[in-house]
Amino acid sequence: MADCSHGSETESDDLRKVTDFMCKRGYTEEAIKKVRRDRIDVSAVQNMDDSELSRYIPAFGDRVNLRSLSKPDTGRKAALFDKLRNFAQTEFEDKISIAEMYASISVPRPKMVPVLKTKKMNLQKNHQRT
Repeated sequence: MADCSHGSETESDDLRKVTDFMCKRGYTEEAIKKVRRDRIDVSAVQNMDDSELSRYIPAFGDRVNLRSLSKPDTGRKAALFDKLRNFAQTEFEDKISIAEMYASISVPRPKMVPVLKTKKMNLQKNHQRT
């Protein structure tokens, strides 16, 4: 197990994310030093293909997890959380009830379709016994 001490004080946050990930996954100190020496940071992981990254991270699952950790934030998720946070703040500040919120939303009502009533006829054969 590697000593999870951070490298130099000048180590970038992106490089620290990769080395912390490797440390949590139990990689050896030599493997972590190799990543630090070659400066494999988050942007490098994004630009490396799988064969190149496998020289530093041999386990396929770890490579997949590191790639998902290294994905850039598109801002969409953050924007959705901001909208939710703003909604929650206004609801609690203005004391808007959920019923009032739904009442303010106009939802088209479904059209009423007339139901045709049909008569059921009971048809029986008259059987005559001879």
